[in-house]
Amino acid sequence: MNPTNQPPVREEAFSLYLKARSEWNQRTPASIRRAIRYLEKAVTLNGMFALACAALADCYTILMEYGVMSPKEGMTQARLAAGRALHQDQNLAEALTSAAMVRQMDLDWASAEAEFEAAIQAHPGYAVARQRFGLFLAWMGRGEESRREIEAAETLDPHSPAIATSAAWLEYYQGRFTHAIRTAERAISRYPGFSSAEVVLALSLIQTGNPGEAATVLGDAFSREEDNVSLLSLLSFARAREGKIEEAEVLLDRLRDWAGTRYVSPYYLAVPLQGLGREAETMRALEAAEQERSPQVVYLATEPIFGSWRGRTEFQTLLHRLKLPSPRTSTAGAMRVEVA
Repeated sequence: MNPTNQPPVREEAFSLYLKARSEWNQRTPASIRRAIRYLEKAVTLNGMFALACAALADCYTILMEYGVMSPKEGMTQARLAAGRALHQDQNLAEALTSAAMVRQMDLDWASAEAEFEAAIQAHPGYAVARQRFGLFLAWMGRGEESRREIEAAETLDPHSPAIATSAAWLEYYQGRFTHAIRTAERAISRYPGFSSAEVVLALSLIQTGNPGEAATVLGDAFSREEDNVSLLSLLSFARAREGKIEEAEVLLDRLRDWAGTRYVSPYYLAVPLQGLGREAETMRALEAAEQERSPQVVYLATEPIFGSWRGRTEFQTLLHRLKLPSPRTSTAGAMRVEVA
């Protein structure tokens, strides 16, 4: 933990903070919401608690990243919490990392990078800063820089499921799908039920021609997290790629039903539409994601799901408006595809 000059923290508040971070590390919508409840109690007990405020910001950004909280609602809460953390300690790596994640959610790539670099400079040993910066660099198409940060994070915290899974995500975004499968499987063997690892495993299986196996993995994950928007979206996509169109349509309809009663990012509607080959609807959903400033648009430059779109003028125009890099087109739908 980054040493600070903060006032002493009440023992009960610090205990709640530790419980919250444990929940946050599970990375499910339900666990993140539990973490928020712990952190709100901690801040009520101990208002001058920068670590708890930073953790609150992290929770809101993760819920936005998962597509279950709207940017309109989440950004207000995340900005407030990150701002409070920085106000208490402007050199706290946890607060600077939270601010970087808020900047990323706000689609301000340059400011996000600057904040990540400031966090690492403030405390090079804060593994979360290295991990999140590594993911950000992967989405920006800067694979070698990303690898350095993620490897540093793994060295600093070799027992984090999220960090172990980030290594698989990097392989996936670089088009090294068999490497991604092996890395994800190692993470799952160490951390059974960690859904992010199951997701990157499933997506890599799809890219290597095994959508049925991917659908099984995603279906098992969804059975445990039935409120997870991204899992439902990706399960529909997998079924479509498997050729089970009717099942994919049923799952897509369920996702649309959810969108009538709760927030669903348009990006997660675009994914199954892409799998079903509905090109016009896919593009409209991606444009809606842009208009809503959905945080998931950061994936578009490197996400293999949309690899076949990268030679299209309208997609390149979308990337340009978002100030995202325009990687070269690959027939396999990734920036670089390994030779098995």
